[in-house]
Amino acid sequence: MTAPLTLIIGNKNYSSWSMRPWVLLRGLGISFHERQLKFHTQEWDENIGRLSPSRMVPVLWEGEPGDGFATWDTLAIAERVHELFPRAGVWPPDAQGRARARSLCAEFHSGFRAIRGAMPMNIRNRYPGKGMNPDVAKDIERISALWIEARSAFGGKGPFLFGAFCAVCSDIAA
Repeated sequence: MTAPLTLIIGNKNYSSWSMRPWVLLRGLGISFHERQLKFHTQEWDENIGRLSPSRMVPVLWEGEPGDGFATWDTLAIAERVHELFPRAGVWPPDAQGRARARSLCAEFHSGFRAIRGAMPMNIRNRYPGKGMNPDVAKDIERISALWIEARSAFGGKGPFLFGAFCAVCSDIAA
């Protein structure tokens, strides 16, 4: 039995980094507590040093936040969840699917700087076309190509890129 999990996050409306492990845990039906620290607040200033070794979110705590075991960064959290729940489906079951899913997550995690800079996340509002420029269009073209290839090669009969919901779905959801 694993210790109770607590996910320390910022605002899921604006922080794709916070939303990714939240979507993964929820999508896989893994029980966890959520603790939101609001950015640029006294609560953040008073708690982030104790709750996050990197002073950033997200952080997954096993056991009591601040006293248990912490894993931070969205990719590290996905890998830790896979270790804690190896049958939950964090990654596709076949080796090539896992390798491709991890490659996509890594590219989504570290790439696409143009789209990140020009089109920050705001789930509650819509701004069609705002921020579009040639570099953003290239990022969107690359993302679309990755999705088409993954769906074709690994989608099988399921509704997601790799057939079943997995870590790569939570990474692109944000």
